[in-house]
Amino acid sequence: MKLKKTLTVTIGIPAYNEEDHIKSLLLSILSQKQIGFLIKKIIVVSDGSTDKTVIRAKLIKDKRIEIINSKVNLGRIKRRKQIINLSKTDILVFLDGDGILENEKSLFELIKIFNSNDKIALVGGNPYSLEEDTFLSHCLARPRDIYTRVRYQIKNGNNVFSCMGGMLAIKNNLYKKLKLPNDIFADDTFIYFSCLKSGFIFRNSKLAKVLHQFPQSWKSQINRNKRHNKSNDELKKHFDKNLINQEFYIPDNLLNKERFKEVIKYPFYTLVSLTINFYIKLLSKYEK
Repeated sequence: MKLKKTLTVTIGIPAYNEEDHIKSLLLSILSQKQIGFLIKKIIVVSDGSTDKTVIRAKLIKDKRIEIINSKVNLGRIKRRKQIINLSKTDILVFLDGDGILENEKSLFELIKIFNSNDKIALVGGNPYSLEEDTFLSHCLARPRDIYTRVRYQIKNGNNVFSCMGGMLAIKNNLYKKLKLPNDIFADDTFIYFSCLKSGFIFRNSKLAKVLHQFPQSWKSQINRNKRHNKSNDELKKHFDKNLINQEFYIPDNLLNKERFKEVIKYPFYTLVSLTINFYIKLLSKYEK
């Protein structure tokens, strides 16, 4: 698909202690083939980092890169709101500081979707975790692969499960009126429902990939999942409860089919990951 017009783009990156990743991410952005779009600005906001995130980012010399070195840790949502206020382009692309664009056409695959329909205001990429040869990584890869296959069988991947903050492009007619609350965890999902509520369309780009590392400990993964399990209740304070239940619905037969496939292929790792996820859900319900 050829782009109808040259779209101007801002890249927004909230970063907290990403000294190991930020340089590679910036280089992957600068290597993008700008076909039908033009990167006008790359905003890196260091959210109170205590490592060498800012130093590593400043090693990349490009006049489009703006580095904001804040000494206070305010969290990703407030930093995203800060970036939104600074953006003046047709499209705002959010990337996480620990990612790297898979290839030189990742942004093209993401941005070209906007030209297929004027009502499209939100496009999600395909964040993918790099599987390492560790017990933890093998376990975490199993639910990732299960849910990746599931989400592409629901509305051709154009659903809430494909709207992930690791790679998210927002048109200016949506991001300029976003009102992100400070008290939610799943801000990417909040943006998804804001898109639907405003009468716009969400689409996913399967070929627009950004690579991440898995969490490096069970503790961080458990805390992350616990927050995700509570996010639905947070969203119901802002959006219609029936809409949220409808969008998050996964047929049991579909989910169980994909789980079974994974158990057959990786029995031990899959059973471990499913058991831990079940424990986290019980823990979340108990704490609530």
